[in-house]
Amino acid sequence: MVIARRNLGIESLFALAAACIFLTSAPARSQEPSALSAIKSRKELKIGWAPIYPYIYRDPKTNELIGFAVDFMNDMAQSLGVKPVWVEDGWATMIAGLQSKKFDITVPAMGVTLPRAEVVTFTDPVCRLPMGLVIQKKDSDKYSKLADLDKPDKKITLTLGSATDLFATRKFSKAQLVRVKQVPDSLAQLLAGKVDAWANPADASGNLEKEHPELVTLSVDAVGSAPMAMAIRQGDYIFRDWVNLFIDYSRRLGTLKKLVDKHGLYEWKVAGD
Repeated sequence: MVIARRNLGIESLFALAAACIFLTSAPARSQEPSALSAIKSRKELKIGWAPIYPYIYRDPKTNELIGFAVDFMNDMAQSLGVKPVWVEDGWATMIAGLQSKKFDITVPAMGVTLPRAEVVTFTDPVCRLPMGLVIQKKDSDKYSKLADLDKPDKKITLTLGSATDLFATRKFSKAQLVRVKQVPDSLAQLLAGKVDAWANPADASGNLEKEHPELVTLSVDAVGSAPMAMAIRQGDYIFRDWVNLFIDYSRRLGTLKKLVDKHGLYEWKVAGD
């Protein structure tokens, strides 16, 4: 009985918050209906995603989607009282898919960058993404510092359209940047010796080194670091406010930190923590 009352309280909190957001954001609603209205009407939350370990990827044994983003977005859909619908896309076309209303929101695995902020509205961050470099362990002595890789004859692979792409482009002015569509393509290139390094999210490196002991992370935060958040359509402040309330509630309840720790991510610290 106690649990039932507690769950009812949580649902009531979000229902009340949604009502307040609608009332206080009436001018914005008159210009463009919020995605929140459509989500509640169709009883579905359409989530745009692309593979990025350990945020969201397919279990090789079951082919089911698993990862931090899956757990987090399932919780969000439950709080909304709707069904999560996973819409696969690519990181290079994710923003275009969002703008064309292919889905309502992206997974909480999009690095917040200035160019992206010009065309989408970001939610509050849920965690932090440090970006490092992965090399073959046998090359450890060759690359003791980043400058050793920033040379015209060196090749660094990365995912097209990712936050790593943006930071690596600014960090490496001389090395050849080899852009691929999916993360597995970068891994295959590095293992085959076709490239010298892989600019990769550092939170994926731990398990990567367990699966491939011939690889090693050269440096965490070597390429850069970005807050990880969800993107929604530009100017939809009604939906953004609801999502930010959900993030804040998850943080205060402790569920967000549990998910961050469970999946080996880096916590995003907010003022007062």
